[in-house]
Order: sequence, then structure tokens, then C-alpha cells
Amino acid sequence: NINAFETEGFALQVFYNIQLGEVFGSGEADDMGRLSLSAIWQHTDVLDQTALAGTAQSTVIPLKGSVGVFEDEWNVGAFYTIGDLSLTWSGRWMSEADGVDVAGEILPELIPDQWFHDVSAKYNVTEYLSVYGGVRNLTDNYVFIGPGAFAATPTGWSTEPDTYDGLGRRFFLGIRVNM
Repeated sequence: NINAFETEGFALQVFYNIQLGEVFGSGEADDMGRLSLSAIWQHTDVLDQTALAGTAQSTVIPLKGSVGVFEDEWNVGAFYTIGDLSLTWSGRWMSEADGVDVAGEILPELIPDQWFHDVSAKYNVTEYLSVYGGVRNLTDNYVFIGPGAFAATPTGWSTEPDTYDGLGRRFFLGIRVNM
């Protein structure tokens, strides 16, 4: 199995961290917490797979814009902490995707761009004990593609679980003990 890949694109990462008391308070003595913001943008210009590269039977398969190989993808987050309390939001945005898999099976013609959001909180009760909880896939976004959507999709899934959230909204709670 002889394959070649050609790819072009770029990624950009930005991180910003600020003590809110220094901006909105009367100085460092005003503890209004710390806010951290982050963003990662990934853009794909080209992603082509050539099957049987260098032979007369070579075939170029353009992958950009297919499920999992988005033209644009953003991962963003915000983290706020004040005292023993921490709050976190993270989001993932994926541009629209072609719903036809590499084998040519017809699926929805176009899967629109998607947002997934997660939120969580943690509180340090003592130096040794913290409680935490949150919600994954806050908006309960589920991308239906079709039963057995792709050849590599696990049996029983009607989405691409490696790319889109296949479980829907879910909650978690926990206690952490440090000794």
C-alpha cells in the first residue's frame, strides 16, 4: 500500500493572562481574580492523499473539507480563578464538512459548522480536599450523519465519534483528596 500526502496550512495560538484587579480595581490589593484566555486556530489549505503514488494507477483524493479534516477549526478557552474557586469554559468550532466519505458513500450533502462547549468549576475546600463538577457538550449538540456513517465508524454509531461528540450532554462531579 503506497500512499503519499500533500498538506499546506497553518496554526496560530494566542494566550492572554491578566490579574483583573490591576485593570478594574484600584491596584494589586483588589483581588478580583485572574482571567486566562486562549485560542488556537488551525487552517488547512490543502490535504491530498495520493493512493499508489508514483504509479500509473495513482489517484489523488482531496481530503480537505471532509469530516475530521476541516478547512478551519478553533479551540478556545477561558479560565477564571479567585481564591479557592476556579471556573473554566472551553469551546471547539469546526467549519462545515462534506458528508461524502472517501469510499464515495452518500451521506448528508453538507454538514454545517459545529460548536461544542464544556464548562466546569472546582473549589478547594482545604489544602487537601477539592470538589469539582461540570457539563460536557453543554448545548447537547449531536451531529447525525447516518447509521454506520463511515467504514471506520464503530458499529452502532450514527455520527463520527472521533470528530463529533457522540454521547450528548453529560454531567460530572468529583472529589479530589491530596495526601
